[in-house]
Amino acid sequence: MGRTGNNLRGSRRPGKSGSRSGRVAPSAGPRSGIGLALDDGEPSGDAATDPALTGAIITTRTGTSRVRTSTRTITVAGFALLVMFAVWAVGEDSLWAMSGAIGIAQAGMDDGGLGLVLSASTAGGLVAAIALIVLGARLGRALPLGILIALGGALKLLACTTTDPTVYLVSMIAWNTVYAVAFMYIVATAAALDASGRWSGPVLGVYLIGSSFSPLFGAWIAEMSGFLGLGIVLAGISAVLLIPLILVARLSTRVEKEQLLPGEASPDIDLIRTAGV
Repeated sequence: MGRTGNNLRGSRRPGKSGSRSGRVAPSAGPRSGIGLALDDGEPSGDAATDPALTGAIITTRTGTSRVRTSTRTITVAGFALLVMFAVWAVGEDSLWAMSGAIGIAQAGMDDGGLGLVLSASTAGGLVAAIALIVLGARLGRALPLGILIALGGALKLLACTTTDPTVYLVSMIAWNTVYAVAFMYIVATAAALDASGRWSGPVLGVYLIGSSFSPLFGAWIAEMSGFLGLGIVLAGISAVLLIPLILVARLSTRVEKEQLLPGEASPDIDLIRTAGV
């Protein structure tokens, strides 16, 4: 009887061949980044869901292995994106709030010309949105976003410094077109970090918060430093956000790929791509 009891106890010890669970026992603890794997190649529940597993090696049904981005890294990137999007909103909408004053006082436009600027700028944003829907994710995410942020900063500086009505009209239309596309790319970056909407919801909220402060911020900078100073500050905001936004966009692309098994498609990601991002 004692010998039988010892055998039963031994069958429950990790690493013994007498285990009744059919699982391959790990060689290290649960925080080592290596989870239990089922015989059919499917990751165990603890290994797949434990947030403490950073950089876990997941074995899929196809036999391939992929190193997942840690939950902590994604969380830090998500909060960083929220802060950057709020600051970006201030830098972009400040120009829109001051566009009338700049057009009349500096570019010498009348009310009719200013109305044309605003209407054409809005139309440019709509055209850009349609074009992006057609292109989808073919251009990637990080590189286009970086180009858009840099180009937007240059156009803001041009719009705030030119005294030519035609140049002002063209620069405002081009800026608002770039702005609309960059906006969608940033929202897509947030959506790709977590397809369940963990970041895409808050990111719109922080944008509204930043946008609400833009008229006050733009008027204050223009009063303190003039339109030239406003242009420099707004272009500087774009320059400061350029590299961090590119890094988060690259991370979101990696996370998006990790959410899919080889040869499979996610409805959530497909929806993001259908929206042009």
